[in-house]
Amino acid sequence: MRPTARSALPDAVYWLPASALLLLLAADLALIAQSPIWLDAWAALLVTALLPGQLLAHLLWRGQTLPGLGARLLLGVGLGYALLIVTLLGISYLPGGTGFAQTLLTFNLLIGGLEVAGFWRSAQRRARAAPSTGAGWRWDGPSLALLALAAGAAYLRFTHIGYSELHGDEALVALRAWDVIEGWERSLFVHKKGPGEILIGAAMYVLTGRLTEFTAHLPFALASWCGVLAIYLLGQRWIGMAGAWWAGAMVMVDGYLMAFGRMLQYQSIIFLLVTLTVLALDLAVEQARRAQNKRVTVMLTVAAFLLAAGLLAHYEAAVAVIPGLWLLVRLARAAGWGLLRRLILPVSLGTLLLGAFYVPFVLDPEFFRDTYYYIFGHRLAGRTLPEGLATIIGRSSLYGGTYYVGGLIVTTAAGLVIAYARLLPRWAAAVWTLALAGGLALLCIDARLITAAPYRLGLLAFVLIFAPVWFAPKMEPGIRTAWLWFGVAFTGVISFVMKPGTHVYIFFIPWALVSGWTVQQGWNALARRTSPRVMRYAVAPLLALAVIVLGNYVRCLFVVNDPEVLFTWDENHPPGYWAPFDSPNFESIFGFPLRNGWKTVGALYALGELDGRFDTNDRFSSVPAWYLRGQAACSRDNPTYTILVPYPLPVDRAIVAQQRGQVTDDHYLWGTVMVNERPHLEIYARRDRLPPPPGFTPRVLDEADYASYFNQNLLGTDFLHNGPLGDQPIPNPTPYRFGDSIRLLGYQVDTQQVTPGGELTVDLYWRTDAPIADDYFVTAQVIDPVTNGKAGQRDGEPGCNAYPTSSWVVGDRLFDRYVVPIAEEAAPGDYMLYIALYNDAGTLPVTNTATDPMSDGSVSGGALLLPIKVTAPAPAM
Repeated sequence: MRPTARSALPDAVYWLPASALLLLLAADLALIAQSPIWLDAWAALLVTALLPGQLLAHLLWRGQTLPGLGARLLLGVGLGYALLIVTLLGISYLPGGTGFAQTLLTFNLLIGGLEVAGFWRSAQRRARAAPSTGAGWRWDGPSLALLALAAGAAYLRFTHIGYSELHGDEALVALRAWDVIEGWERSLFVHKKGPGEILIGAAMYVLTGRLTEFTAHLPFALASWCGVLAIYLLGQRWIGMAGAWWAGAMVMVDGYLMAFGRMLQYQSIIFLLVTLTVLALDLAVEQARRAQNKRVTVMLTVAAFLLAAGLLAHYEAAVAVIPGLWLLVRLARAAGWGLLRRLILPVSLGTLLLGAFYVPFVLDPEFFRDTYYYIFGHRLAGRTLPEGLATIIGRSSLYGGTYYVGGLIVTTAAGLVIAYARLLPRWAAAVWTLALAGGLALLCIDARLITAAPYRLGLLAFVLIFAPVWFAPKMEPGIRTAWLWFGVAFTGVISFVMKPGTHVYIFFIPWALVSGWTVQQGWNALARRTSPRVMRYAVAPLLALAVIVLGNYVRCLFVVNDPEVLFTWDENHPPGYWAPFDSPNFESIFGFPLRNGWKTVGALYALGELDGRFDTNDRFSSVPAWYLRGQAACSRDNPTYTILVPYPLPVDRAIVAQQRGQVTDDHYLWGTVMVNERPHLEIYARRDRLPPPPGFTPRVLDEADYASYFNQNLLGTDFLHNGPLGDQPIPNPTPYRFGDSIRLLGYQVDTQQVTPGGELTVDLYWRTDAPIADDYFVTAQVIDPVTNGKAGQRDGEPGCNAYPTSSWVVGDRLFDRYVVPIAEEAAPGDYMLYIALYNDAGTLPVTNTATDPMSDGSVSGGALLLPIKVTAPAPAM
């Protein structure tokens, strides 16, 4: 990863545009031919990110000394992810849905354009390239250490990434990706954060045709792996070889980054793009010192592009502003007033890209109705005290291990003491060291003594502790950047974020660099007192052994899945690793390898072994909505089944046991889904709806028997679920308007012939032409149009009570399903399906826009849609 001499680069990278054509052809053929899903996933990632990013990097830095080959490859990956997000954002804004041919052709054209530009620029510069000096890779100790780091990160990131089923937030992202593909225009704006994770998921979904767990997780695993190497590069520039390796190892074994590197979530993209933004700015400083003014502009533009893409993933990427501002100060010192001119293009590009999403995001009706209050009322602390530091340390100890968190704290404290001794007069260093020791003691006694101190004194205490490493003139510029990055982010999260949850990962990234600097100081001190042989054969193996011990903890939690360690914590938590808790009991616990059993339920419904509505205790409605492909849980519709999900933490078992006791009053156990020979999800059936046959015994359902069927047959885009629609066609269009603005666009029923005691499934398609101030209930009835006699009825708010009419947005089309029970005593005969909207103020009048009000298909404020025949039940045999 060390910089390669300029003269060696032209010959070394000239092959890229030519080989990219062959790779593109192979990837296109794999996607068109619908190859094995793992191959399709890599092909989709190659087409949408890896090839465009590397070609753009080749175009920007052809034949230049900076950045070095390793930095160039990693910046190319970051540019690829940025191009993916921006390109698919543009595609999603086009009318209609996002199709396979449209997406594949767009990225092929992008790659083709970069190919042409790359060949043209290579032809121009090849003649000016100097003879090769032979600089290149050497198989020395640092190179082997880097290879070990890369291999270890790859093992931890990629092994078994397709095992875990999507949890709540992941399933929601998958559903939003489906919305983008189907053409729901506002799907990106209701997500409460940037669209990056959705757009990456949508690209993988539309090109592979099936969003399996492997397909969904792969882009984020790769981003996290590259982030580890990017931290190593920063450490190499700022700290030294030993400290750089330690910093890379610390992000490699960080539990948060491990979890996010194996999930369909934005955090790995933030990790990579923020780190590369800082790297690009640091390279710009170096080029300014070399008076390479044009290259400074290029690097600043790259940094702006990467940061904008990061902010399109989530506004947490704004943490890059902390080191970025300091690097811009350094750049201004090197470049002078000319920096302002060089910032015009980067600032304009970043503003344009961010404005393309965040302007409509803020203008969307959902923003001030929901998103604004989520951000500033739920996440950020106003008058409410922030989440306790003890909780943060406890959760972090679960994710990364107590030894890992303790090691970071110890090396950080040691680094501060070292810095005080170097940067301050002896008396001041003693005072600051005593203050640091006192602060740590208070945190150990009760963290609230600092975090909850009046008048934000806790904030002042943190600022004073970090002040010398932030402001002392003698501090090296690079490591000052790391201390600013870590200290400001840490202080900000602790002081101003009400519910940090796992979002604390943003300061764990620079924390690794700070820890690496301390290790480098120790390494340097030992190297001065011992021989190179001792360092090579004694000290280096000890560091490697420490990383192996720390890495084994996260391997047990995130790579091992038989048994699922978190689910069986009391029995199978990693031996030899002390924890400050008996059993983990924290909010915001996710990302661990768990199979919840919903694939089995989805397959059972598809195979007809389950039939009817269900209710569930699952905390995340998006999970069953994703895995059951539209068979939504709806307690309103008299469900036949209740499905109990065992929460992952042992402390939750009492909750599930209580729910189980409530269910068994009128249900019986129909079946249990087994994962790794352990019972997981439980399916209960209502005795009055589905009586158990004589001699019935609950079914034992092995998840492995159903998962492959689900993956092969049930992961396409052909499904509907309650909520806003995309560009799907509306069946059976109608001319009915309810009140002044609500339109019934169409409808569909599963049958027009039912028996007493049976059910009729009614799908309604709505739209409003103006905002609706009031909430209305829908009633779906099967009535005799002559006598108004009623055979069946179901009432409720739209979308199984999840989409009240006051929340409807003008222009959205809404899918709304009802299951209408037919009374046992219903007389056989001819009926009509009747739909009306009402609230306490009365029933909305219906206008048939094709004719006159209250005529031709409307009665008593409702609309008559189609005939329904109730037939006598077949005689018993």
